[in-house]
Amino acid sequence: ALQAIASVYQAFVREDSDSGLTPRGDMLEEALNFMLLASAAHSELRDTRNQAQALLQLSNLYLLDEDGDASLQAAKEARELAEKLDEVNVEASALLAMADAQLLRDCWEEARDAAEDARDIFRDIQDSEGEHDANELIDRACINLERKPERRRKKASTGPNGAIKPPKKRSEKGMWSDVVE
Repeated sequence: ALQAIASVYQAFVREDSDSGLTPRGDMLEEALNFMLLASAAHSELRDTRNQAQALLQLSNLYLLDEDGDASLQAAKEARELAEKLDEVNVEASALLAMADAQLLRDCWEEARDAAEDARDIFRDIQDSEGEHDANELIDRACINLERKPERRRKKASTGPNGAIKPPKKRSEKGMWSDVVE
């Protein structure tokens, strides 16, 4: 139920973002809250498949929030879960999310590598749309590689047991403390 609520919030946020608007009020904040709660609930229930999906959605929300570090961490966790489940389509989607996060972090080579891995998986499972998306990310990474040198950022901070920590501005508001600590 939490993931369904979070998905509704994410749809509203995505709609605003796709229209070039800033998400309404605290809509992005609420979507992040609900998706973090959904991910934690799936983890507690040992529902790995839905936890991976929640982490992918969380990664996308962090991209909208322009938090590349948190987005990358969520995508990496989704990929690890997908590999354990042998869910290649989820793994490929997680690799795409990792590439997007690396682009946001200005880590062009890592973005290209993740997108190439995603493209190969999408090609293997004959998902032409996913392959197209991966090729677009590869192109963006290559263009940026030609323009300027790679800039490295520190690894995303994690809490106990590798849990994603909310960005400082959110943790100062007292949000998510029950989820991540």
